[in-house]
Formats: sequence, C-alpha cells, structure tokens
Amino acid sequence: GSRTGEADEVYIDETYGLSSDNLKVVEGIGPKINELLNKAGIHTWTQLATTTPEKLEKILKNAGSKFKMHNPASWPEQASFAAAGEWQALITFQKVLGGTSGKNTDSKLEKLLIKKGKL
Repeated sequence: GSRTGEADEVYIDETYGLSSDNLKVVEGIGPKINELLNKAGIHTWTQLATTTPEKLEKILKNAGSKFKMHNPASWPEQASFAAAGEWQALITFQKVLGGTSGKNTDSKLEKLLIKKGKL
C-alpha cells in the first residue's frame, strides 16, 4: 500500500519489515555511503528518491576519491520503488542493473531478504 507522510518519516515496510531509513536496499549503497547520505540530510527512501543524481555525485565527490567510482544515477529510481513498496519492480530493476537479466542471480534486495529470512 502507499504511504502518506513526511519524506523524512521513518516507518517499517509491511511487506518485508524493512525500515525506510535503510538506504542499503539500493544497489550501490553500502554502510559507508549510507552514512555519507545521512550526513547530507538524506535518511529515507523518499528523500533519496527526490535527490538528483548530480547532487548525489557531489556528495560522493566531496567525500573523497574512494567514493568517486560509485555511480548514483540509478539510486533515486531504486529508492522510489522502495518508497512505493514496489519490491518486485526493484528486484527486477536491480537484476537489469547488475547485468544479470535472465540469469537467476539474486538482486541486492533479494540477498538482504534472504539474510533476514524473509525470502
């Protein structure tokens, strides 16, 4: 179901029990980048979904050279799937991103859910 609330509202998604401030469901975001985004005021899927890739690139660039190779172009789109609770769409999108379309490689979200015992 869709949520109405503030962009910075943290809630637990009903489907998988994921917290909406868990930006690591997005392919390309690990604990360090999650932290960077938090420092930049981006805490939730909705906030990430409404941040431009250009702004994300700037955040990464300002964080130092080890973050430069990350490409945040797809992060807002991935986050918008998460914010909408469209998990199947996010999984499909991540498989395409990872170039594993057609292969049965788990997407980042699937791996996370398997670890949590949700899949």
